[in-house]
Amino acid sequence: MPITTTYNPQYFLTTSKTILTEWLLDYIGNCDITYEIPYLDESTGISRPILYLELMPGSDKPAGIGRVMSNTTRGNIYKIEFMSSWIVNNSVGGSPIVKELAENLYYNFLVNGYLLGDAGLKKPKCSTLKEIPKGATEFFGGRHLITYEVEVYYTG
Repeated sequence: MPITTTYNPQYFLTTSKTILTEWLLDYIGNCDITYEIPYLDESTGISRPILYLELMPGSDKPAGIGRVMSNTTRGNIYKIEFMSSWIVNNSVGGSPIVKELAENLYYNFLVNGYLLGDAGLKKPKCSTLKEIPKGATEFFGGRHLITYEVEVYYTG
């Protein structure tokens, strides 16, 4: 499905998060997506798997500085990185649902990631799942690293 959000270089972090969220909702399915650390209460549990996207430090710093775009335009390239964590418990499917969601996420980055590129997020990538074993709590899951680049133009 095409992404309807328009990339705005002036607000590159905000609009790129919105584009990524829209794409995830189209291709990942039945899960809650959050950019805030979720509060997990073992007494109430969770009703759906949670995909927590944590912006990695340095994502707001240019990775490529002063790139010449034309005679009058220059730009910076930012490499945005999210550590994505699946959070589940046995009531929402346990380990099998983590593996299914993770495979779906990785596959869709390979097959439909070009839509992120079309929307302004260049070189979108997702690592394979690194499972996190169940510890002392009832919550467990796995992690991916999601990366992409954005270009921010300026004249000068």
